[in-house]
Amino acid sequence: MRVTINQPLPFAPAYLINRMLRSDLCISLGSAQFVRGQHNRYKILSRGATQELVIPVKHYGTQKVELVKAEIDYSHNWTRKHLRSIQQVYSKTPFFDEIYEMVEKHFAQKYPTIGEFALFSMLRVYDILNVEWNVKPDQSLGLPVLHDPSAWMLSLANMVLADEYFCGQWAIENYLRVEDFKKDGINVIGQKWYPDTVGAEVSVLDALFKHGKLALALLNTH
Repeated sequence: MRVTINQPLPFAPAYLINRMLRSDLCISLGSAQFVRGQHNRYKILSRGATQELVIPVKHYGTQKVELVKAEIDYSHNWTRKHLRSIQQVYSKTPFFDEIYEMVEKHFAQKYPTIGEFALFSMLRVYDILNVEWNVKPDQSLGLPVLHDPSAWMLSLANMVLADEYFCGQWAIENYLRVEDFKKDGINVIGQKWYPDTVGAEVSVLDALFKHGKLALALLNTH
């Protein structure tokens, strides 16, 4: 079984969706520490340049809090600003009405934490693409958080009896001890799906607005 392990991101970038779709199971790492400016934003593509939309949180950058506990700040009507930006950029795309309605419903739900917002945004994306939900929160596995990221990923992969671990090439080059995975009979596979560097970094919303359900063929390529 191929597993990928990712921190939940709001309307995640296309490269992350590709990794999820090409795996049998995706473990959503909601127990990871929230990092301001990394976990509370997503990017849309406007005239060939990326525009970053930031979700305000109640926590300072120095406060240590898990993603599933990082509270969203609804004291300001940031959702209106996000919706206006999305409308301005994508209003003339072929599938605007369908996807915009989904985004509106998601914002109206007012999820209390970044972790929940991100996880359920992915569920809505899967619904649009009509693919089976293959995401499991790491908290449901009952494993403790390990400070060594390589050991933590290996522990999670072993817990679900994975024989393949699919991850970003950056992880392999910077912190993952591939030899430890091999000792446990797990083959590490690095993602090489970056056909368009800018497009891969942009939120999956971009592909959905432009291609609707047909975005699955693009997002699921090798």
